[in-house]
Amino acid sequence: MITCCEIALASVVANVFCLAIVRNYYVKMKGLTIELKKKNGHEQHQIDELKKEVQQLKAALIYLYYQNRKQNTLTNFTNSASSQEINEVKKVNQIFADFCRNEIGGQDINEIRTKLNGRTLTEILEENEDYETTVDGLKRTKGELEAEITLLTNSRKNQVQEKERIITRLKEEKKSCETKYKKKAQLLDTEQLENNKLTEQITSLETKITELQTESKQEQQEYHHQLRQINLLFDAKAQDYQQLQQEILTEVKPGVKPSDLKKKLKRSKSANDIPTAPPLPLINDQLKEKQQEVENLRSKLAQKNTELTETKEQLDNSLLARIEAVKQFGLIYDKLQLISKELDDTVEQASDELVKGDEKTSQLRTKLWTAQQQIVSLQRDLNLAQRVSELRNNNSFPTKETNGGETYGLIILLAGTYLLSA
Repeated sequence: MITCCEIALASVVANVFCLAIVRNYYVKMKGLTIELKKKNGHEQHQIDELKKEVQQLKAALIYLYYQNRKQNTLTNFTNSASSQEINEVKKVNQIFADFCRNEIGGQDINEIRTKLNGRTLTEILEENEDYETTVDGLKRTKGELEAEITLLTNSRKNQVQEKERIITRLKEEKKSCETKYKKKAQLLDTEQLENNKLTEQITSLETKITELQTESKQEQQEYHHQLRQINLLFDAKAQDYQQLQQEILTEVKPGVKPSDLKKKLKRSKSANDIPTAPPLPLINDQLKEKQQEVENLRSKLAQKNTELTETKEQLDNSLLARIEAVKQFGLIYDKLQLISKELDDTVEQASDELVKGDEKTSQLRTKLWTAQQQIVSLQRDLNLAQRVSELRNNNSFPTKETNGGETYGLIILLAGTYLLSA
């Protein structure tokens, strides 16, 4: 027959076992709850919870102290019981001790007291329900973190693609500006070569003009010398006609005929000094030839002056075009520098954003991994607690109340056995 002592002992064994398992689960869940509350800014509330835990621990210690004082009741119970009942109690106690040693792993009574911490099974089961709710919240948090990581990853990818498009566009603009710059540089080089050629041509033309002017002066001097020699053939006093020569040189102009010159000289003051003999045909021919040469020289000089003026205008236009090209080059160069700076800033900003995004993603992944590990651990402890609860609900012992002394004695005995076996 199953005695009341065995029934009470079995009930106490099941209660203590469930209490220890659920308490271990509670401690782990409590640590996770503290961490979550600290992250959400509820440190003060957690401190209040810890104070309540300390007060409950004190109450549990006081309870164990008064229970130890009731050992006399247990002694009386042991003396009054028969040897068969004592053996049955020892057998059940041994089974419970082996179970606690193999399943719970307690080493001494202090460790058991630390695990129990003065709480009842009802309170721990209620807290177990709260922890199940916390686990569900952690699972939801895990899903939210995964969704946030996915959203953040997609956002970073879009930002990277946008930055790459900006970089590609800036590179194309930079390449276009470099191409324009090269064309402008080639155009400037070509204009520089043309300018050098025109400068050489101007120098050559100026040299020719100088030579022609020198030749013209020499020919005029030679003409006057020949004319003086001719006059000396007819009049020995012609060598003193310097004033007449000056008047002749002054009056001789293109298109003036010798007859007109003679008429004009007759009206001058020195007309009496001019010989009355008509000029020889040779002198007229030479004079016409010299006049023709002077006309040719003047025509060449006018032509060279025209060419020189045109060349100067071309040089001025080339110089203006070159100045405008230099201005355009300066604008293109400034724009190229601005584009290069903007490209560098964009690349640097994109790199910083990518680094920050990688760091944030790494932190979120670390938090997610930690939450997953905690969920796995809590799920394992929860499964163990549920299995123990099922074993307790499925036991075949009838539940009968015993007197207070027997119950307290059995509780202390089983707790001590559990602690020693642990």
